[in-house]
Amino acid sequence: MNCPITSAESATRCLEWFKKDLSYNQEHDLWASLTPIYERIITRASELGDFFEDIDGQLDYVQRKLFLEILLDVDMFWSSQCAEHIRKQYNFLLDSNEQIAKAFRHLETLLQDRADFTQERRWYSYVDTGVADVLFTAGKQYPLFRSRVSDKFLSLMSYDDKYWPPFTELLNELGNRFQEAEIEPSDESLWLLLDQKRASSLDVLILFFTEIQNRKRGTRLNKNFRLRDSSVASAINIAMDMPPEALFTAEKVKVGRQNLRNKGWDVWGEPYRSQEYSDY
Repeated sequence: MNCPITSAESATRCLEWFKKDLSYNQEHDLWASLTPIYERIITRASELGDFFEDIDGQLDYVQRKLFLEILLDVDMFWSSQCAEHIRKQYNFLLDSNEQIAKAFRHLETLLQDRADFTQERRWYSYVDTGVADVLFTAGKQYPLFRSRVSDKFLSLMSYDDKYWPPFTELLNELGNRFQEAEIEPSDESLWLLLDQKRASSLDVLILFFTEIQNRKRGTRLNKNFRLRDSSVASAINIAMDMPPEALFTAEKVKVGRQNLRNKGWDVWGEPYRSQEYSDY
């Protein structure tokens, strides 16, 4: 009969990996920015007892390593600063699509106005805007175009400009594409960040559980895998070095999970699927 794994044994195994990884990085001058996180984990290991026990008790060595790394990946994937950056990325794409569409519309209007102006035949400034010529000339700058496409494209150059759409139509089409471009997240749970009227502790939970889901897929974990709320709280507190007034508790995590469930996401179930933003 197998003896149950104790918290002390779990902590020893998990800490051994962190210590070896830190030692390797220091010997090879790697990831110096992560050293403070390693040191917090090692120094405050007693606070991570539940987390280590949950990880060690449910995962094999390879899976355990991947899940322990979630603490080290805080600044890259799931901190409050990450949430702010993700919102800014969304707003940038939204604004840039709109601005690019407007720019193409403006160019289209300018070209049309210029064409109307030159019809007065007082001043001339000829620019060949034939679509075929523009594409061919631009393509000559690229080796693959020259080697694979240019000879075939030359046969198309024999067609008069009247067989090609005017350049203004090309601009119009490009404008339409940017105007109608959809914005899609790498994980649909990121839509939940946009639902937040302002930054809050729920942002961190959304991104933390998103990372959990990604690692579950990557390691093909048993569907029953989960962490206790106390484990999640201690992992967040130490990885983010939370100040006393902002500490996560098991109760805070529980309330956050229930909040997300009300929004349609059981964080220990399947990855979040948004219906509201399918046509966003």
